[in-house]
Amino acid sequence: MKRFFRFIFALLAIFCVACTNSGEEGGLPGGDNGGNGGNGDNTTPAVTFTIEVSDKTPINAEVSVTPSDKTITYFCDAVSKADFERFATAKACARKVISDLKTVCESQGYTLADVLSTGAGSRRFIGFDPETEYYILAFGVNVDGTITTEVFTELFTTLAEVVDAEMTFEVKVSKVTSNSAYVTVTPSNKSATYYFDVVSKEELERYSDAKTYAKKVIASIKEYNDFNGVSLAWNLSAGVDGYLFKEGSTALMPNTDYCAFAFGVTTEGAITTEVTVEPFKTLEAAEKGDKAFDNLSYGFFTYYGDIYGTNAATWYIDIYPEEGMDILTLEVQTSLDADDFTGNYPLASTFEAGTSVAGFIDAEGYICGSYWCTLDNSYNISNSGFCKTGNVAISRLGDEYTVVVDAVDADGYKVTANYTGSIEEFIPSDEGLLSVNKYPARRFRFVPKKSGEKSVAPLQFAPKKSMVKRYMVR
Repeated sequence: MKRFFRFIFALLAIFCVACTNSGEEGGLPGGDNGGNGGNGDNTTPAVTFTIEVSDKTPINAEVSVTPSDKTITYFCDAVSKADFERFATAKACARKVISDLKTVCESQGYTLADVLSTGAGSRRFIGFDPETEYYILAFGVNVDGTITTEVFTELFTTLAEVVDAEMTFEVKVSKVTSNSAYVTVTPSNKSATYYFDVVSKEELERYSDAKTYAKKVIASIKEYNDFNGVSLAWNLSAGVDGYLFKEGSTALMPNTDYCAFAFGVTTEGAITTEVTVEPFKTLEAAEKGDKAFDNLSYGFFTYYGDIYGTNAATWYIDIYPEEGMDILTLEVQTSLDADDFTGNYPLASTFEAGTSVAGFIDAEGYICGSYWCTLDNSYNISNSGFCKTGNVAISRLGDEYTVVVDAVDADGYKVTANYTGSIEEFIPSDEGLLSVNKYPARRFRFVPKKSGEKSVAPLQFAPKKSMVKRYMVR
């Protein structure tokens, strides 16, 4: 699904101030919540920031920032007035923003340099609540996290929520390839909120009508967002919006019938319009061949227990190369009392103990089971294959495992691998939003764009070389 986990933008946008503020509560001193950058720290205002907020809707707004020094590195953020006023000064709030931002970046192998901006720029902030006051913050900050200027602010209020039962949508699909498509939605009412996405035609036809499917989508998103304490507004749109469904974040499958759809929905989850559906089909995939893994260097495993209800324990084993972007993921089923994942596992789709799970896409659109993928420089899948038949053998001698794969993928090509080395246990973090919800395959990684914008790719957590594991494919 598109942006099913778009809420994660909140981690880099208002992650810190939505939490406790480390005891720095108190009213703002005079002049500290205006646009003049007062911060209570007597910082010389050598650099100033001009902040403009435009094109407001109930859930988003366009923000432009212009620093007086185009070479300075800075950060821009949005904070609700209620959260902002928990801090004694604007700079105290900014310090908390940067502190938590550094923690997130460092946990994923990035630095502040990857998320800071220079020069004038604009971006659309999303996920606001209707009729709510927010501050836009802009301030200079070095790559080591030192705040170098006063904190400049601009207060604005989002619009009231609009319910328009007569709203219609123009849904256009363009730039279609074997694994991607760009969807643009133009609503008749640019102030009313709506949701749009892409789903396989096969999945949509499992439901009695499109509106029934829409209700299921919103219910699923609300359940997930409620678990993580995030508003549904993070997933919604207002005004003209577009999204590139592609490998890595929302990969599409080759030669497959899909439907782009849009429908009105309030920030509380009430569907307000009929569902507009636009069908399309992806192109044929480029020709593949046999896949041999001969440069694998290290691996990790994760234990999930009986997630399929088959009285068998699920183990995921992910093996990486030292160099290159070929990744092998194996899912094996053992008895519930097994101490490890060694054994001989024929590939099957029964989810029974003693088998390796054949690769498949589940009902939520995740790649599961045993598969391989090749990533490009943007961590998008450029090639992949589901292991469907064959065998996975795993043995252990001391601290070293030997993994031998002799399989055939869904297209009839051979998939082989022979790896000897360590396979360490990996347990995803449970801190803040870096958590695994009750559906075990939903593991994510936050990836800031090099441009300085805040962005997210729904990658499964992995230590060391943070590479992709499981993707959503709708």
